[in-house]
Amino acid sequence: MTEDAGRARGPLVTALVRGTLAFLGVALAGQAIAFVLYAVSGLYRPWSWVKIGLLYVLSFCGVAVDVTVPALGSAPYRVRVVLMAGSLAVAGAGYVAGRSVVRSMAEPTDRSTRDLRTAAAWGALPALPFALLAGCSSLLVSLRFPDNGIERVRPVSWEAFVLPLLVVAVAGCAGGAAAFLRKRPSRVRDAAAGGWRMFVTALLLAFAGVLVLAALEPGVTNRYARGLKDMGVGGAVLFGHHLLLLPNQSLDVLAPSMGGAAELAVQGDVTELTMGGIDAGPVIGSVAGSGEAARSVDFPPGYLLFLAIPAAATMTGGRRAARGVAEVRERASRGAAAGLVFAFLVSAGSAMATLTVSNPSRWRGHFGPRPTSTALLALAWGVAGGVLGALKGSGSQTVGETEPEADGLPGLTSA
Repeated sequence: MTEDAGRARGPLVTALVRGTLAFLGVALAGQAIAFVLYAVSGLYRPWSWVKIGLLYVLSFCGVAVDVTVPALGSAPYRVRVVLMAGSLAVAGAGYVAGRSVVRSMAEPTDRSTRDLRTAAAWGALPALPFALLAGCSSLLVSLRFPDNGIERVRPVSWEAFVLPLLVVAVAGCAGGAAAFLRKRPSRVRDAAAGGWRMFVTALLLAFAGVLVLAALEPGVTNRYARGLKDMGVGGAVLFGHHLLLLPNQSLDVLAPSMGGAAELAVQGDVTELTMGGIDAGPVIGSVAGSGEAARSVDFPPGYLLFLAIPAAATMTGGRRAARGVAEVRERASRGAAAGLVFAFLVSAGSAMATLTVSNPSRWRGHFGPRPTSTALLALAWGVAGGVLGALKGSGSQTVGETEPEADGLPGLTSA
């Protein structure tokens, strides 16, 4: 009993330290963002920006805020805006923390890390101190913006404990599993690496597609820039948040690129964004103008090139998942497994990327990818593209010709 307790004490201390360091690192990032915006805008007092920085950290994990606006009623509006650039940082910190815990085991083959599930469980432990610190920090956050008619902004207390716990635990499980599998041939590791590469590549290509459109539509780009300039310091703050929301934007582009839709829904009135164009509901369309023309915008056929985004991303990930494997059936199965990971990541990312506003006595609205159709399309694209990518690379690679591989998932490096 004493020997087992001593064996576990080391990893437990590592989990406590790593979880604390992960939170402090993310919190420092949130404070840095807040004070850069403070330096640019000069708005509010420094203590207010400390609380805004903590609010950023909570938003990275998907925590909603209650906003009380007396002019709109006594009931608060619940707003959920996930800054996914920060979410990726939180996931990376949790992944590295979980991997460090499993690596700290004195004997990698002892019974504390003998199987994958146990290693993943150990990897999830840093989520406990991270969530405790996140939840306690939320108690400090209460903001007022009387000049804007906002009486109070407060994070949802229970979410501030639960959601960071879930996000960091999932990432830590992946890190612990990666540490366990780092020296073992594994379909699970290769599928995870391939699916992650599909996801990251899709986000980058979607962003690149937006940049190409911005270059081809200079009038729209100039109006956006002029609008920010006309807002003064508020425009600078808005642009800073736009940068943090670029991964959200990429997911909103990825869903239509796969043949699905992103939608803006307010009290059942839905506006759809697809590769074919924009179809506005009657209420939202009436804001833009009168008549059917205001409710519908057709995109030119060139927008079909956005289909290349999921095709290229999934084939690239499939090739990665099958790297170093010569047997055709095994390559295909690994490519398909990477597609399953891709579908999970797109589904989770789409849920987090959806902006929601609700009020129990008034209305509910949201903007983001359609969850069910986006998940199914990601599964179809991921499996089909993953298999094709895996098979396409079969002629150029054999066992023993693998390129050096970093430990863990691509895009995440050691602390």
